[in-house]
Amino acid sequence: MSETKTKTKSDGIHPVNQSAYCFTFRNRIRMRLLASLTFCLLFFSTASAEIRWNNSIESTIESARASRKPILVFVTTDWCHFCKKMKQETWSAPNVSVPISQHFETLILDGDRNKEVVNKMGLKSFPVTLLYTPDGHFVDQQNGYMSTAKVMTWLNSKLR
Repeated sequence: MSETKTKTKSDGIHPVNQSAYCFTFRNRIRMRLLASLTFCLLFFSTASAEIRWNNSIESTIESARASRKPILVFVTTDWCHFCKKMKQETWSAPNVSVPISQHFETLILDGDRNKEVVNKMGLKSFPVTLLYTPDGHFVDQQNGYMSTAKVMTWLNSKLR
């Protein structure tokens, strides 16, 4: 007769409970590992996900023609509260900055420093976000603050 070591209820752990305990313990370790990896990916990807805004209209159009990417223009000022809010909250969010960095050529214009361009465009309030084709043809414009969800919805609707 083979001797099998099984723990009885008097030992405090029943064989069925022991395997269930091991299963849940392994799952907890897996979940912690997954959570740690997710945190690391988000932390390190946000550092590299920053949108690199171009300041030159000509070089942005040239880059867009070469890459065949649409142009996203953000018109801002130093004194505009909602411009600052969009820079801090919307453009820096990974769910916005990563796809924009990958699929758009980006241009930032200061409404005070580029008054001639702003006047030609007929812009009277800030912030303004504009979308152009890779060839520089106007597609659409959004005035005012946009949340991350609104930016992504707007861009997806215009690029279909």
